[in-house]
Amino acid sequence: CPPRPEALIEGLLKLQDKIDEEESLMAQKRDPVHKPINA
Repeated sequence: CPPRPEALIEGLLKLQDKIDEEESLMAQKRDPVHKPINA
C-alpha cells in the first residue's frame, strides 16, 4: 500500500533539511574562515 500523505510530506521535509545541511557545509568549505590578511 502507498505511504500516507503525512508520511510522504514528512519524508520530503527531512530530505530538504539534509540538503540544506549539505549545502551549508559545502559553502563553509568554499569560503574558509581563515583568510590571509594583507599587511
